Amino acid sequence: MQALLPICLGLSGLFLLANRVLAQNVTPHFAIILNQARGSECCGPGNLEMFQAQLAQLEDNDLSANFALRYDVLSDDQYLSTMAEHSSYDYGALLEIVPSLARSAGVVYGGNDQNWYEAQYVFLIGYSQSDRQKLIDTYMAKYFQVFGKYPKFSSAWMIDVWSLKYLKSRYGVSAHQITREQFGTDSYTLYGGPVHYPYWPTVNWAMVPQTAQTQMPLIVRQTIMDPVYCYGDKTDSYTSQPNDYLLRNVGTEYFEHLFIQAHNQPNFYTFALVGLENSMPESAQQEFFAQLKVIADWQQLGQSNQVVSLDEFEVWLNNNRINQDKLTVYQGESQTDSGEKAWWINTPQYRARIRLSAGQLAITDLRLYNASMTDPYLKSQASSLGWWIVPFVLDSSRMRVGESDWLNVSNDYQLHRPVELGMPTKLVIQNQVMDLWTARVDQKFNFYDQDKLIVSVDENTITTDQPLDLPVDSDSLNPIQNLKWDNLWGFRQVGWVLEAFTNPVNLDQVRQDQKQLLFPQVEFDPLDAKTSYLYVNNALAVAGRNPVRLVFFPKNQQGESIFLSEYPQVNTSQTIDEIALYEQHGSNGMLFIDLNHSQPLKTKVTVSQFGFTDSVDIYFAPNCKQQPFYCLLHPRQAIWYMRSFVADKIREQTALNQKQEQYVE
Repeated sequence: MQALLPICLGLSGLFLLANRVLAQNVTPHFAIILNQARGSECCGPGNLEMFQAQLAQLEDNDLSANFALRYDVLSDDQYLSTMAEHSSYDYGALLEIVPSLARSAGVVYGGNDQNWYEAQYVFLIGYSQSDRQKLIDTYMAKYFQVFGKYPKFSSAWMIDVWSLKYLKSRYGVSAHQITREQFGTDSYTLYGGPVHYPYWPTVNWAMVPQTAQTQMPLIVRQTIMDPVYCYGDKTDSYTSQPNDYLLRNVGTEYFEHLFIQAHNQPNFYTFALVGLENSMPESAQQEFFAQLKVIADWQQLGQSNQVVSLDEFEVWLNNNRINQDKLTVYQGESQTDSGEKAWWINTPQYRARIRLSAGQLAITDLRLYNASMTDPYLKSQASSLGWWIVPFVLDSSRMRVGESDWLNVSNDYQLHRPVELGMPTKLVIQNQVMDLWTARVDQKFNFYDQDKLIVSVDENTITTDQPLDLPVDSDSLNPIQNLKWDNLWGFRQVGWVLEAFTNPVNLDQVRQDQKQLLFPQVEFDPLDAKTSYLYVNNALAVAGRNPVRLVFFPKNQQGESIFLSEYPQVNTSQTIDEIALYEQHGSNGMLFIDLNHSQPLKTKVTVSQFGFTDSVDIYFAPNCKQQPFYCLLHPRQAIWYMRSFVADKIREQTALNQKQEQYVE
């Protein structure tokens, strides 16, 4: 089959780009637009009209762009004809597994319309190495049939290191897009990798950076992350993605704040990656089009502002490795409060987050890197969501004074902090900071308060002008006491200098020993009756309208969430219409139990499993709004209705308050 798209830009064009940018002796600023195109198959189907509208808007704004194509797009004539009409854009591979790809590859697909997005179904990490190769080969054969060449880039929010190396060595893929820093969103966690700036990973794990060799594709991360508020965020609303920030009812001015800020960084180049899936709703698409206008205006401000293809950028960065800083800083401030700031420090040895909030400067996150650290899915398959957590000695988003709920994250801000969020554990550098400013000096990044140097950061060390305030809390993780984890990784304290160190480590074993901290994957395990518990979401419901809901949390002897080999027994003292048990949640093993009945009734429900048993009274109230005379004749049941009404309102308001409190700005 004849290829639809020619190669758009030769190597000579790439070198001209590099020379043009560097010859100006100014900081080059790169923006990349990378959209994901899904076809009409199940699993979050895309919208052809949205895809066409994106292309039209890009042309109107004279912007280059990249599109990662899912397998079902490659078999859709309408998509193919559209791409043939827009051959100047770069088209790559969206390596999400859909039923048609699995079927063509001869691989068993276990997902469905409801759970397709879970990591063990949608990503290569959920399949054996032999099946990964079949899936990649099948995709690439189809891509080659359509385009007459293999893609230069690929995209999947998580991907195992075996597949990455295979994509590079077998098909010449030079760059791969993973998603941003996040905890638990859409069933997968990526926590602790280099932030914002692209990097080449080690051959052992895509989350660990290195600079020495090029056996692996360049890693770029989806969207511009808000450097101040994305850390520990559970609302998914602090990024440049339109569907994210629209949740907070903010608009294009927030995107412009993040975009311009991303190009005001103290590094030898600046970088911003934006994009949107064609499966997102109309409101998000319209906001994305407004973003394109901002980017087009920015591009016109000077020759150093370049909107380039991902392939162009990878070649430029590879050719300029000699100029690349070993230390990069991604810094920013709140859109609404310039006193709230954050700095992400990325080096090949460690990652640090430094936060200024309510006048206090503190280190709130410290991660360590070593080439021996391995991808948990190198040989194993994901069986319960996806977990990438880089080793740490400090994680303020999960470590709070007097609390250790490792699956509950929160931002590290101090200003107007709700009591229920708890106080984040942190290393205080200085209180009552008056006039903080920062500057890069050679290969160091310095923090000054009223022209006094208070912190200096380089590739290996963090130096302060006074001892750090180390928290002492028996309920906190032990490594925070001395910034070391069993001498496997951490920071050596020499005076007021913290020097990063790592030793070769069997990370798989440490993950097994410290599951809650580094690999909280839910697994099948014997249930412990003492640690398991039943949560009553609502004991009152309106008969025939909504269910009573109970939530069962099965735990093992260590108090860890587990999967059950069989559903618990659920019995009621009186017969009711329906008892529904749902599939356990992959992140915490919780199991929803819904009970429905069409007539007013009070009954006792008992949940039992492997020695665990608990009982609770539940009520199905009459619908007094529709049956006022019945309620007049049954005053006790009418009280159930009123209690149910009040309880519903309280739950709704509580949920709203909790959601609003999570929006920091």
